[in-house]
Amino acid sequence: KFLIILLASSVASAPTSEGTCCKEKTVGDILYYLLESDKDDMTKKFGCKDGCVYNADQDPVNKYCFKDGHLPVNCHVHWGYEGPIGPAHWGKDFPDCNGTSQSPIDINITGDPWQAEPTPLSFGNY
Repeated sequence: KFLIILLASSVASAPTSEGTCCKEKTVGDILYYLLESDKDDMTKKFGCKDGCVYNADQDPVNKYCFKDGHLPVNCHVHWGYEGPIGPAHWGKDFPDCNGTSQSPIDINITGDPWQAEPTPLSFGNY
């Protein structure tokens, strides 16, 4: 049943990065969510690429894969602290995070979280 739904639901979209799946992406005006990856053998039978299988925000029942086409594609990028979305990769998707003067904030979660008097903030070099 999965293969029949997938065949009827392949969508033509503009090319994206070969071999990668977006966790979320918009194709045309429709938002899709990644369900499965590494399904190359299954999706290539239908002319799809990347082995990525999605469902649509508007249609969470059917499954979709994508092949090259004319619809615009926007891969929704999320950031994190590890792996391919970690700090070493932030500059690719968020150019403003590619600087050399970033200051991480160390949030101390031990001890007394309350401070009797707030410390004034001092901004300089702006």
